[in-house]
Amino acid sequence: MNRSGRNGKSGASVDKTEIALSMRAARLEAGLRQSDLADLMATSRTTITRMESGRDFPQIATLERWAELTGKQLEIRLV
Repeated sequence: MNRSGRNGKSGASVDKTEIALSMRAARLEAGLRQSDLADLMATSRTTITRMESGRDFPQIATLERWAELTGKQLEIRLV
């Protein structure tokens, strides 16, 4: 058994594509270009592109900052 206690299966399903699309939509609704958001987050435009495409999955702190900068709220639920 691993740390999840489920023989290699975490039991959690995260739709990374849905999160990436939500991140992109929030940025666009805020009227920000990728380069604008990158500057505000002190990162590169390439990093923003990778997160919005789902290639990189951001940490919760990054999602919190993204939400703050785009005027959104971050909601995380365990169901």
